[in-house]
Amino acid sequence: LEVVNAQTIQVEKQYREALPNGRFTDMIKVQAVLNQRWDVQDYPFDRQRPSIVVESVGADAARLRLVPDTRNSLVEPSLQITGWAKGVLALDATEFLYRTNFGIEDAGHTAYSRLTASVAIERHGVRIFFTAFVGFFVAAALMLLVSGTGAVETVRRAVGLRPRLGLATAAVFASVGNKYVLDASLPFGGSFSLADVIELATFAMIAFVLLVAVIAEWADAQDRPDLASRVSWIGVVTFVAVQFGLTGWYVAHAAA
Repeated sequence: LEVVNAQTIQVEKQYREALPNGRFTDMIKVQAVLNQRWDVQDYPFDRQRPSIVVESVGADAARLRLVPDTRNSLVEPSLQITGWAKGVLALDATEFLYRTNFGIEDAGHTAYSRLTASVAIERHGVRIFFTAFVGFFVAAALMLLVSGTGAVETVRRAVGLRPRLGLATAAVFASVGNKYVLDASLPFGGSFSLADVIELATFAMIAFVLLVAVIAEWADAQDRPDLASRVSWIGVVTFVAVQFGLTGWYVAHAAA
């Protein structure tokens, strides 16, 4: 037998026992590091299914067939995975066809019996969500303050553009720092993930709020405070709808 998805494997102990009916049992204790494709599209509310794939090597499916013992197979109840909730063990027996003759002339393709044992696990993501994205939350709060102060004429004139640009700069640094932390801890994937949505929405809204602030400052310079306030209020509504409404929908969808 072979553990197909093993990166490293070590056979620690082997036992053979003869049974009264003339049959025998083989028991093997194996320690292995397994390769597993990790889907982090919904991180930190992701659900994974780590698997152990065992396959016959010396005999094809016509001579040896792996049959799961579902009645006596389970995950040890005392096993705890920090930060995860585990499900039940699932066993699946199939025949895997190798589309090669392995260099043997006049030989056809050969199928081998394969058994997959997998366990569904679900991450406890609420705490991780607030700690992993704290930089983006700080940036969103700063940009909400920038857009909110610009919406009221008296506050906008008292604060001025320069302090608001300083808050926006702090938001940029908070977002960039948080992005580097996430990129270091998450594998690169081809699909659009929840983390990507939060990152792109935050950076886009920082640029949008800065644009609204500049337009409002220009309107005040042209002695058109009503236009400045109107543009600022449109910016506040758009910012809240995208930063909190859109990302909130994605978070709820991932956590469902």
